[in-house]
Amino acid sequence: MTSRSFRNGLQTVHLWTGILLSLPFVLLGLSGSILMLQPEEPKWSMPHARARGEAQTIEAILAAAASQLPDARATRIDLPEGVGEPATIRFEPQDGDAGGNYRGDLAFVDPVSLEILGQMERPRPAQLFGIMRTLHATLYVRTISDRSFVGWMGIALIFICISGIVLWWPRPGQWRHAFGVKQGARGFRLHRDLHSAVGFWTMLVLLVVSFSGLYLAFPRTFRDGVGLVLPLGQVFSEPETSAPPASLPLDLDAAVALALSVIPDAEARSVQMPSRRGGVMVMTFAPKGYGARAPEITVSSDLDAGQISYVDDPRAYAVGERVVTWQRWLHSGFGLGLVWRVLVFISGFLPLFLAVTGIWMWALKRNQRAKVSEEAVSIAAQ
Repeated sequence: MTSRSFRNGLQTVHLWTGILLSLPFVLLGLSGSILMLQPEEPKWSMPHARARGEAQTIEAILAAAASQLPDARATRIDLPEGVGEPATIRFEPQDGDAGGNYRGDLAFVDPVSLEILGQMERPRPAQLFGIMRTLHATLYVRTISDRSFVGWMGIALIFICISGIVLWWPRPGQWRHAFGVKQGARGFRLHRDLHSAVGFWTMLVLLVVSFSGLYLAFPRTFRDGVGLVLPLGQVFSEPETSAPPASLPLDLDAAVALALSVIPDAEARSVQMPSRRGGVMVMTFAPKGYGARAPEITVSSDLDAGQISYVDDPRAYAVGERVVTWQRWLHSGFGLGLVWRVLVFISGFLPLFLAVTGIWMWALKRNQRAKVSEEAVSIAAQ
């Protein structure tokens, strides 16, 4: 097989794979971008914290919120992720029975001034996000188990990306015009340049998103595959702190401080209070040096005993396990900062753009061939 025949064959497979699967690709991309807005939805109705300065203690923030809901029980506190965000405290009825669709109350507290910024019933996610989640996970295909159909769409999209790079690869002397749109380009040339240039500059992000999606579709197979080349293994430790167990029950701030003594370079993100006396408190921490909502560190603490029960720190996992753990966060756009999140959001629109330009190129080329055939027939008839 010559290089030209291989290229022509690959171009045909690339074209028809893209055309036949363009609708699933577009639906997966757009639904994924819409789902990226869901974690931001609670912030749309969240009040702004105006005070600036050092944050108050967790106990002080909790006491300020409890003054507004004396007959309720605080179950969780989410600490601000950035300047201007309030602390959010979740409350439930003392008897635990409010019936029906009640999901608890939220109180918003300025972490610096302790001003009560607002209170509301904990909202349910918008119905749109539920529809998009099902669409993105299954494409509403019920005849294939789990998420395998979407997984195979991900494999097809990876093929499209790789074959697109091969077809884009410029011949000698043509590199100068390979990275953008030629000035004055029109018609077929304009769409080809747009398709190639946008595909080249965004292909890495699209490949990462597609590849990480395979983990969500085939988690066991993906993990086993990683395990063939990299060591796997999680670490759930019961650390020994340098300080002796407390003689008195810990308060929330002391429990967080004790946890930070064994997991350095981390920031507290949330505290889940024990549901009963003598229960375990669960805290989550964000590792420093990463973007918001990177793989979290989970710490359980026994308040009465004044001890840490266990620590689950993804930073201590084996290399292969860390690769597996990061797939979900890479796919959803978390963990690497705002730039990565924006790039992942934009990548959801790429299948639509590439499908439109690709199909338009095919239509223009087809019309051109039809005109050439008509002219040939007309000449032969004269």
